[in-house]
Amino acid sequence: MTEQNASRKGSSRVIVGYVGKDELLIDTGSTTIKGFLPRQGVMSPKDVCDGSDPGIRPGELLLGSLGTCIAGMMAIFARSHGYPLDGISVALTDVMAENPARIGGIDVSVSILGDLSAEQRAKLQKIAAACKVSDSLKHPMRISVSFDTVGAEGG
Repeated sequence: MTEQNASRKGSSRVIVGYVGKDELLIDTGSTTIKGFLPRQGVMSPKDVCDGSDPGIRPGELLLGSLGTCIAGMMAIFARSHGYPLDGISVALTDVMAENPARIGGIDVSVSILGDLSAEQRAKLQKIAAACKVSDSLKHPMRISVSFDTVGAEGG
């Protein structure tokens, strides 16, 4: 098993880098996603919330992560059990909170497409409620931020 596959099995590592101009790269080890900083001239994070910038906002990535986890787990379960699943749509909306400004909640609406029985739909609903990202967001977690001194002046 390669080191990349080993790390994907137990935990994930993502590297986000600013590569100049307006580009951000999100490297998961298996794929790279290109993002863009908000429009030039923006001076405050509050200024980018009007929807006019072309970049993906971090909160949108969080919603996308949760939606991908929910839909992916449901699809894997349905496929492995031979369910007649035609598709899944997960719509997510953040609910903002203040003091401090943050995402205070997430409203999730899931549509399951296919000729599934009530029992199959109930099992998929149970799976959706227990994905890893959802479980992580439901419980306080430790976040540790450290800074290296490479290229730092005076260090």
